[in-house]
Amino acid sequence: MRSIVKVYGLGVAQTKVLLAGALAVEIVGAVPFVRALRDRRRALSALAFGALVWTAFTFMCELFVAYTTEGPFRDLLALTIGTALVVALIPDEA
Repeated sequence: MRSIVKVYGLGVAQTKVLLAGALAVEIVGAVPFVRALRDRRRALSALAFGALVWTAFTFMCELFVAYTTEGPFRDLLALTIGTALVVALIPDEA
């Protein structure tokens, strides 16, 4: 993380705040998935939030010009969208 944000002159403390923010977003993002385990009707909203998180991470990599690190986020975004399509289009009885 430090190597990515160093071009903006951010110190160690600001880098730790950014990292803590990313961790907080992922923890908050896990909550809808846990709820979806209990109630399948919430699966699409959990996947939508997950897609939003991966989209935000991809844009943040673009903002910080970290071109070598955005690939996994794009892959996770594509997998999340694909999973949402499967949940939405394949009936439960299948």
